[in-house]
Amino acid sequence: AWLVGEHWSFVSPVGDRPGFHAFHRHMQASLIASLAPAEETERAQEIVLALLDRLAATIAFARPVDFGLERHAAYGDAMDLLRAHAAAELLEAEAAVGWALRLDALLHGVHATSLRQPALEWTLALANDRLGADHPHTLTTRNNLAALTGDAGDPAAARDLFAALLPDYQRVLGADHPDTLTTRNNLAAWTGNSGDPAAARDLFAALLPDHQRVLGADHPDTLTTRNNLAAWTGDAGDPAAARDLFAALLPDHQRVLGADHPDTLRTRSNLAHWTGQAGDTVAARDLFAALVPDRQRVLGADHPETLTTRNNLAAWTGDAGDPAAA
Repeated sequence: AWLVGEHWSFVSPVGDRPGFHAFHRHMQASLIASLAPAEETERAQEIVLALLDRLAATIAFARPVDFGLERHAAYGDAMDLLRAHAAAELLEAEAAVGWALRLDALLHGVHATSLRQPALEWTLALANDRLGADHPHTLTTRNNLAALTGDAGDPAAARDLFAALLPDYQRVLGADHPDTLTTRNNLAAWTGNSGDPAAARDLFAALLPDHQRVLGADHPDTLTTRNNLAAWTGDAGDPAAARDLFAALLPDHQRVLGADHPDTLRTRSNLAHWTGQAGDTVAARDLFAALVPDRQRVLGADHPETLTTRNNLAAWTGDAGDPAAA
């Protein structure tokens, strides 16, 4: 952890960070405890918040691959601070929960279940007890825990957590609130991922008109819902309908996002795939053949999606009756 200042005699300077000093967490606790009397509470709170700011700066990263031991330790130190000083009521519950959610948001893109799950469970217990079940922080913590549960490999549990969360969002925020709509999306996705593609298709089909009405036809979330409806329609056993849904989506992606946007290229890939699954192997081959040079130009020859497209072209070439070319 790091503390700003030149006047702490019991800390050591950090050589490459002028104005910063290494400050052991046990020394943090001792200092804050010494300031605990009422006349020093404000100063103690300032120290805790300064420490949390510095730890958050240490945790922040640009790419998930950058999340290593230093950031892991900083997150643990920050959560220890929150637990200790929320329990001692040096930090108000709303501030402590808000900080915990801010720290969790810094780990976006990193599953780190063993690190995040106990932190979110503590955050949820504190929020329920001190803020109430309907507080926005409480609902957000439940959302984050549900998503982490699914990402950790338990899609059925994630589905059930989102199913329990949805009526509370609808009651507290309203049916048309963005967080309510996002929860419906998440419930549909984890329903499909837990093995019920037909139910996922139906949930996305029910969500689509509400996205169109609330957000507009060209909103990214509306387009994503159309994509998800098409995909789960195919997975539920109707490849021809999936093909037609992707065919209708493609010109809108091209118009709204541009021809080279990753989502547009993925829609072309999905259209080619479901065209083949619907029985037109030659058309699928030709669609993948047209996609390969665009993926090479936009993503590069060695990008995984480029290589996957080349693999699909080869496969559909064989299925179209030319095993030698495949």
